[in-house]
Amino acid sequence: MKLASIVVDGETLGVFETEPGCFAPLQALGREVASVRQFIEMGDAALSAAEAFAEDARAPLIDADNAVWAPAIPDPSKILCIALNNSAADSQLTYRPDFPVYFPKFPSALNGHGRPVELFPHYGLVHPEPELAVIIGKKAKNISMEDAMEHVFGYTIFNDITSVGMRKEDRFVAEYPIPDGKGGFTPTTEHVVYQGRYKSADGFAPIGPTIVHKSAVPDPMALRVQCWLDDDVLMDDNTSAYHFSIPQVIFWLSKHATLLPGDVIALGTALHPDEDRRPISYGNINEFGERIVIEIEGLGRLETPVRRIDAPDPRKVFSAA
Repeated sequence: MKLASIVVDGETLGVFETEPGCFAPLQALGREVASVRQFIEMGDAALSAAEAFAEDARAPLIDADNAVWAPAIPDPSKILCIALNNSAADSQLTYRPDFPVYFPKFPSALNGHGRPVELFPHYGLVHPEPELAVIIGKKAKNISMEDAMEHVFGYTIFNDITSVGMRKEDRFVAEYPIPDGKGGFTPTTEHVVYQGRYKSADGFAPIGPTIVHKSAVPDPMALRVQCWLDDDVLMDDNTSAYHFSIPQVIFWLSKHATLLPGDVIALGTALHPDEDRRPISYGNINEFGERIVIEIEGLGRLETPVRRIDAPDPRKVFSAA
């Protein structure tokens, strides 16, 4: 079973695959099912209805070749991304917490397959980050690691586009007084970067084209992940390189945030570049390249055109105000 969201006459519709490359509207399953998130919330009943509909071989709404793709799930309650979750990054780290560290992305950053990401000069160095994403299937709060996979609906492709230029700007160095346990305080220097515009600018979260139900992905921790900028190979990796597994990640997240049906968890960036071992920053899409392509084994192909826009630097306008 595959789900997607497409745009028809300016309206975003949830659809499901009836046969390879052909989709029918979720609304055909009943008035109460219009969006991908609503379908996921209905659980097994929705899956059974979609399978029965597909067996009737009714006419599809649209074929994949003619689809205008919206984000695979346009309205998750949250998008949570796992930071530096790749064993290849260990050699670059002087310290790693022994639990998954995560950050949010804004839903307004979501972008559909084939839709361009718009970049401005003041974004500086910007690069793609190909990732496997988990779609939550049912509410998860304080769950056990053993039960974690029961809360998964399926998987999709995610591109955690990142502006290194804005990350360098949005940082603070401060001395915080920390209690010393003796009634006094010890000044502690901390370097703090806040995950705001450098991760969540509009278009910085391409996702899709489809969500593949977990029943069609026997081992999500053994999928090849590839990324190209035009014809240039940027990454060629495997989800087996993830430092923390899907059950570990869901367990940890559920201890701090209630996960809801349709929530997106991006598991971390695929690395292992080509034989030259060029760093991920090599793929600066604000300097060169016209199209990012990500493929994940069994999940399909996510394409994002690059559109660079010449515009005044808002930092100068802000400083002059």
